[in-house]
Amino acid sequence: MTVYIVTGHARCGSSMVMRCLEMGGMKATYNRALDEMLREQPVPREYDPNPYGYFELGEDAYERMPDEMDLYEGLLIKMLIPKPLWLTAGPEYEVAFIQRDPAEIAASQNLAYKKSMTAESIGRVVDHMHGILSMRRDVKLHRINHRDMIERPGETLSRLAQDWPFDPAKAIEGVDKDLYRVRAKGQ
Repeated sequence: MTVYIVTGHARCGSSMVMRCLEMGGMKATYNRALDEMLREQPVPREYDPNPYGYFELGEDAYERMPDEMDLYEGLLIKMLIPKPLWLTAGPEYEVAFIQRDPAEIAASQNLAYKKSMTAESIGRVVDHMHGILSMRRDVKLHRINHRDMIERPGETLSRLAQDWPFDPAKAIEGVDKDLYRVRAKGQ
């Protein structure tokens, strides 16, 4: 049994990758009602953080997940850090680990949700989670750089498609470069 997971820190580009993979033909599972509720949250009107959706399962699904992992066999799910710590032994996990400049994540979180986090603390959390996942024998880890998804989506998605069941030519349509609004200095 294989479960396909997109993970990373909040505001790393995981929703974009989920959208791409779903457009490429993968069967994604997420809570559409929660997506609608999250889209209605008050945010600065000039900045809609996820206009195409969040692709979240919801806390209740994550809490039940250790006992119900077989329900996700062959499916694509999103698990933001630290939720991958809940992965149980048993299935094989293909994990797309999205990495983005921690300064961009911090700035995006502040803009979208008025959360103040330092780039250093975000970097530590991301590195720690990557280290934990890379030590698991049941996890095949695929690093995806956010900037590569924006600048070279065909190449980036084609690499992932060597192991994942989706069409990269269709998936590339999910990249909306106009949504890359928070950039590191000099980018």
